[in-house]
Amino acid sequence: MGGLRIETSLNESGKIFNEHSIPLLRETDYRIKTISLEGDAPRQFIKAYFYEKDSVVRKNSPTSWTSFIAKTAEKWYPHESIIEYLINRIGQELGLYMNDIKLVRAYNQIRFLSKYFRNKNERLIHGAEICGEHLRDMDMAKEIADNRKTSRQLFTFEFIESTIREVFPKHCDSLLCSLIKLITFDGIVGNVDRHFYNWGVIDTSKKTEHIPIFVPI
Repeated sequence: MGGLRIETSLNESGKIFNEHSIPLLRETDYRIKTISLEGDAPRQFIKAYFYEKDSVVRKNSPTSWTSFIAKTAEKWYPHESIIEYLINRIGQELGLYMNDIKLVRAYNQIRFLSKYFRNKNERLIHGAEICGEHLRDMDMAKEIADNRKTSRQLFTFEFIESTIREVFPKHCDSLLCSLIKLITFDGIVGNVDRHFYNWGVIDTSKKTEHIPIFVPI
């Protein structure tokens, strides 16, 4: 079966004195799935078992377990994962639409677990792709989004507002409301890492009455 990869980060941020208060995720309680994942931080896709009262999840049925993206710190281990968990908890306490998250010790490392939020036939359209649809040039949008200076100069809030109104005309007001909540939340917690590939809209890959929604913060 094997455990999660032992990851390395660029720096060590110091000892966690109460590390054993972080729940232990045993190797018998998760399964690793070989799925390619986007993003810079070291991460793996897993299905994991956590007890929940009155849940359909059963310990003896791994197919019923919940899907998570398990991340470790990219730059500062272990505090980076702990801070990411705390920032998400702040959002939850504020009543924002946050993803389900957990902080665990797994295979001798502290890991931040983020629940996989896409269902079958759903697709995630990143902010850069939404801008590309508006510009009718995906390559140009990617080039702008990949450059911090040009993205700040060209992909302004006014531009994104007009983009969302064009690409999602029927649901633009609710999506823009969610975008404003995202920006406000980033200001509250001091997040300076919001770029055009870590926000977006979930839509369906099939022609249905599915309403596009903003991704969890």
